[in-house]
Amino acid sequence: MKRLPLPPLLAAALLLAPVPLQAQPPADETSAKVAILEKLLRLMEWPPEAAQREGVFRITVLGRSPLGDALESSLAYHTLRGHPVAVRYLPDPRHLEACDLVFVTASSAGQLEALRAAIGSRPVLTVGDTPGLARKGIMVNLIRNSDRIGFELNLQSFRSARISLDPGLPRLALGLYPTRP
Repeated sequence: MKRLPLPPLLAAALLLAPVPLQAQPPADETSAKVAILEKLLRLMEWPPEAAQREGVFRITVLGRSPLGDALESSLAYHTLRGHPVAVRYLPDPRHLEACDLVFVTASSAGQLEALRAAIGSRPVLTVGDTPGLARKGIMVNLIRNSDRIGFELNLQSFRSARISLDPGLPRLALGLYPTRP
C-alpha cells in the first residue's frame, strides 16, 4: 500500500503538539522546552544576510537559566539549520554581537528595551520562557499551560526581523500577539 505524504499543517501539528508533563520534575520541563524549540527552528527561515551564513548558528543566553544550560548541553554535538551550534552567555544585551537566537532568561526580562536596541534591524530570533514576554515583543515564548508545554508567538516581531514562519505554525500556538506594546 502506497503512503501519501502528510499535508504541511498536519505534519507541523504532529511535530509540535504540546508536550505533556504530568507531575514531572523541572528537569523534564526544561527538556520539553528544548525539544519544542528545536522543532520550531525547523519551521522558520532566516533571510540571506543572517549571521548563520558565517557557518555557525550562534545562540546568546542573556543571564543564567537551566534552559540556557540545557540548550548548550543538548545542542553541543548537533547542528541547527545545517550549522554547528555555539552558545554563549551575557549578563546584559549591551555586549550583544552577531547571533541568530537570543534566549531571554527571567532574570534579564527587564532588559527588553536594551535588547531591542542591541538587535536593531538584524534578523535575530528572540525566545523566552517567562509569562508575558510574547506580549512584550519576544518572538517565541515557551510556556506551561496546565500539564503541557506550548508556545506563544509575536507575529509583528517576526515580520520586523524578516524571519519567516511555516504558515501552519501560528495555528498551533497557544497565544498570538500581532503587535508590540
